[in-house]
Amino acid sequence: MQAQFVWNGQGTTLDITNAANWRGQVAPPSSTSTDIEIEEGLHDGFFISGPYSLNRIKIRGGNDFTINAAAPQVITLTNGVASVDDNSSFLRFGSNITLNLSGPQTFDARSGTILVSGQITELIPTHLTLVQTSATLS
Repeated sequence: MQAQFVWNGQGTTLDITNAANWRGQVAPPSSTSTDIEIEEGLHDGFFISGPYSLNRIKIRGGNDFTINAAAPQVITLTNGVASVDDNSSFLRFGSNITLNLSGPQTFDARSGTILVSGQITELIPTHLTLVQTSATLS
């Protein structure tokens, strides 16, 4: 079973390791078994300050959310990114983020947008499936 953590952004900083930003006041570990979910209707983002591993990133509707870093950093993803409802969301990975894909990935924007401003690399031979209905994947 994957460990799931829900971002609510209620901390005093936007650092991913600030426990006050997470439901239950527990920050997610950097782990390929960690799922994170972004609550609905948020217009902020979080920063990472070192390499981070995640299983999956899920985003709820009505968001305009950015994942970034002050200096170049790597996020290793095991199972991609998904919108979990049909409400339009915008999820962007900033230019200082490199996404390393460690297995088959699905990026499903549903009726929203997923924007990767940085790089996408593969750790092992894999494939990337981009799913869109009325969405934008860039």
